[in-house]
Amino acid sequence: MLTRANEMADTGLVTNSEAKAFLAICKAILETIREAGNNGAPASYLFTALQTQGCTLAQFDRLMQLLEEAGAVRQQYHTYYAV
Repeated sequence: MLTRANEMADTGLVTNSEAKAFLAICKAILETIREAGNNGAPASYLFTALQTQGCTLAQFDRLMQLLEEAGAVRQQYHTYYAV
């Protein structure tokens, strides 16, 4: 994820502070999923928490897709698990 954030900042598509915020959000999500343990973290709970901060469903879906592509999480039956 760090590489992805750095690439985004290097292209000028986002500022360094936006890239840092993106990483902080990713870390918080991963920490939450890890704390959920073997039960995993329901996608609806994660989305609701982010929605209160202004995150849209499309943004949430893309963020979780990036975390899956990075190999940090896996999703099964609308529940996320740490990898």
